[in-house]
Amino acid sequence: MKINEKIRMIREAQSISQEAVANSLGISQKSYSRIESGDTSLKVSQLQRIANVLKVNAGELLDSSGISIRIEKQETENVYGPQNGNIQNYYSPLINEKIKTLEQEVQNLKTEIALLISNK
Repeated sequence: MKINEKIRMIREAQSISQEAVANSLGISQKSYSRIESGDTSLKVSQLQRIANVLKVNAGELLDSSGISIRIEKQETENVYGPQNGNIQNYYSPLINEKIKTLEQEVQNLKTEIALLISNK
């Protein structure tokens, strides 16, 4: 699932309108609609602001493979990849955040397994 599709899915699941998200971001509904339709690239800062509005971890908005990379000919960096090719530094904060989330999920599953085993 692409980032824009995941953003739309999360927004709709929370019954939040495009207009409400756009207002929180300080942009027009039309501009926000272009984000959800995938017609515009996102900067990391925009992705983080959208995640904050939707009350989710920015790492959760990344696709299922973790990172989708697309190098653009623009001068600005976007969530698909940095212009200078330094992907490790560019994504490090998001990757670390995702690792922490996954480690917590693993711990929760271990606890749940232990409870199931003890209840046999």
